[in-house]
Amino acid sequence: MTQGASVARHLRPQAIVLGVALVDRGGWTTQAQLRGEVVLRGVPVIVASLLDEQARALGLGASAYLSKPVDRDHLLTALAQIRTA
Repeated sequence: MTQGASVARHLRPQAIVLGVALVDRGGWTTQAQLRGEVVLRGVPVIVASLLDEQARALGLGASAYLSKPVDRDHLLTALAQIRTA
């Protein structure tokens, strides 16, 4: 299990912003682990990436996708949309 998924399991956050270009095992692995954990399956994941990977992120279960650098207003909008969904 990646460190990010392990920390999320312990903290049970209301949402996760996940950079997919991670050094350790990669954000895609972390995203798959988050979706595979019963206690985390309902936690919204917002994927952030420098590359245009929106289709992949949403296809793997992300709740939203943001391009880096992440604009504060775009992040707040994504979080608000997740709360109302």
